[in-house]
Amino acid sequence: MLSFPINNTLFIALLGSILIYSYYYLSKQHPSIIEALWGTIKGQTRQFYFYSIGFCFICYLFIFMYIFSRKWLENDITQITIAISSMIISSMLWMPLSIQYHIQKDKMIKDLLRILIIFVLLVVALSALYLVFILWRLKDSGLKYKLALFGSMYFFFQVFVLDFIYWNYAYLF
Repeated sequence: MLSFPINNTLFIALLGSILIYSYYYLSKQHPSIIEALWGTIKGQTRQFYFYSIGFCFICYLFIFMYIFSRKWLENDITQITIAISSMIISSMLWMPLSIQYHIQKDKMIKDLLRILIIFVLLVVALSALYLVFILWRLKDSGLKYKLALFGSMYFFFQVFVLDFIYWNYAYLF
């Protein structure tokens, strides 16, 4: 049994930092498009999204608090790293594709971009579900485990229900 390796942690942290910076950079490069990315999501629904995204950050902390608090089999370390990395890498594609979708005039390219955006959000959701399953099968009884499992489930709710289903409908259709 091993502690979660620092190299895996730094890799995930680097990817997460690149993701956050890319969203910041693209929002500064295309400020007029950022509002359009919300589609028909307005008012209290948008406010709920902001709260939910903030809560996802807390859930992410619960997950990492648990990951760092226990010993792991090497295979578990690999699976967790793959699940989280694939969520982050896929998320890096969402905003550039969505911006291109918004500015694209050619209908065929726009249709292709729509398919790619839906696929990217599906990969994020499936990666989040994979993390839920990785944690679920551990059947730990501690509070940190329960918070991490709940956090992974809520994160899945965010990326599947709110992003993959609702946002796709509100923006792309």
